Amino acid sequence: MTRDRDQAHSRPAWAGDPLSLRAWIALIALTCASMLIHALLYPQLPALIPTHWGQYGIDGWAPRWMALVFDAIPFLVVVVMWIVPQIDPRGRNFDRFKKVYRAFAVVCVMLVIAVTWLPDITVWAVAPEITQTGIVARLFYAIIGSAMLALGNFLPRVRQNYFFGYKTPWALHDERNWFLTHRFAGTATIVFGIAYLTAAILCTPTGYIDQGIILVIVNLCVRGAVYIYSLLVFCRDNRPLLRRPSEPR
Repeated sequence: MTRDRDQAHSRPAWAGDPLSLRAWIALIALTCASMLIHALLYPQLPALIPTHWGQYGIDGWAPRWMALVFDAIPFLVVVVMWIVPQIDPRGRNFDRFKKVYRAFAVVCVMLVIAVTWLPDITVWAVAPEITQTGIVARLFYAIIGSAMLALGNFLPRVRQNYFFGYKTPWALHDERNWFLTHRFAGTATIVFGIAYLTAAILCTPTGYIDQGIILVIVNLCVRGAVYIYSLLVFCRDNRPLLRRPSEPR
């Protein structure tokens, strides 16, 4: 009996789907519609399409068949979003933060779809200014910064799992540590988002690389701070470092 019970705990304990059937259908329909429109417009694309934007505009090109590869990425994102809860040993917990996971999935898919259209709007001069300035960098920083602000507010609601959130060994070991770690990570992620939004405002073509390096450093510092905090909480028997007035002793 004990052996059977241990084996049951080792298998994915999936109890539901964090995204409703309607949400899955909407995401699949959205990705398929984007792929269909891209396919219809494919013959009108030039032999080379822009694929990378640097500090002074376009600095990377690829054969137009790469557009078809890019078009498939949003659909792959949807597939991954569906698979992750199914194979997570703690998949049951996804049902405890399904609203957060649903919002994350929708934002990710829509963001990737928007990126796949960037070469097209450049080729057809829908936004010709992006070929001459660093506006793509500004947009990138603004979108990522906004996403980080939203994610920071949602992180404290995420429950233990092996794919989503900050999977420190101490947080995975103890649910209380997971909660405290992600409450701290939420604040840290908001700070990270503010840094990205600041970069979007201050971004200039000449400072594009320097600002990118600074953001990488900020990212590493945020992640390092979360891991250190999780370890310190573990060393305190998974109690908060600073007790809030409303929290029990």
